[in-house]
Amino acid sequence: SLHRRRRSSANAAIAQQLDALVLVLAKHSFISMLLRKYICRRLLEYYSQPAHKVVGTPDASVDFSSLLGQWHWKRTYKRLYKQQKGMWLTPVELFAPYYSNVFANFVSSSMKPMLESKKHNSDGFQIVELGGGRGTNAKALLNHLQLHHNDVYDRLTEYTIFDTSPTLHELQRQNLKIDSDHADKINLVNVDMMEIAEGTSPFLTHSNIPTTLIALELLDNLPHDKIAKCFETDEILQAELIPLDDDCTTSGASSEAIIDTSKQYHEEFSPASDPLLQNILSIDPSLSTRLASSGPRWIPSVA
Repeated sequence: SLHRRRRSSANAAIAQQLDALVLVLAKHSFISMLLRKYICRRLLEYYSQPAHKVVGTPDASVDFSSLLGQWHWKRTYKRLYKQQKGMWLTPVELFAPYYSNVFANFVSSSMKPMLESKKHNSDGFQIVELGGGRGTNAKALLNHLQLHHNDVYDRLTEYTIFDTSPTLHELQRQNLKIDSDHADKINLVNVDMMEIAEGTSPFLTHSNIPTTLIALELLDNLPHDKIAKCFETDEILQAELIPLDDDCTTSGASSEAIIDTSKQYHEEFSPASDPLLQNILSIDPSLSTRLASSGPRWIPSVA
């Protein structure tokens, strides 16, 4: 009887230890989130705001010929931002339409010889813009092509914009599909760039059609990974976030943890297992060199 009681107590102690281990493993497996995915979620929150809060636009175009010098431009620039209540103004918006006209001239000078050479067996070409903002660049670029390079404009088969923001996507539809003379050339795609990088959403198919790719104010606004190297094993580690509050809600998978922005998180490193990150490091091993001496570094995995 005493032996049975001791064995029962031992089993109970083992069961408690196993429960504790399962709890620890569950916390790490279900609540930890790859830093890239956390950044992506926060960016999605930003991009889901009303369009005017994501990218602003001046109330009127700047008369650059009236500016008296750098000091005058700085004063004008400050006034524009005060009018926008601090909203982000891109160069496309600040220098419209001239900024986009430069790109239109580039498209013409690069595509025209390519089309005339007949090397691509294509009578036309396409433009792809990643992160189209308010649609200002596309509209101004197409206006300039149509007015000053009409022969090139006529051979443009499609202008596609990939954008993460649902509100900017709708504004692009209004500005380019409704209030525009270029509606028949416009193709709008609302998709997360991280999904494209991870291969869960389609991007461009293989084609012989000459293509101009435009990405303005995009690369620095994409989710990044952070890696480090273990001093003892030289193993590459990936950064993950763990909530300080044990009661953080999850949906049952580490990559799908629900982010509560009112909570605080701390950063931990675990062996690099993310497929996209592993692929980037295999393509460019130099990204992981000298980590031990320089410390953790950011990896533009989505870019």
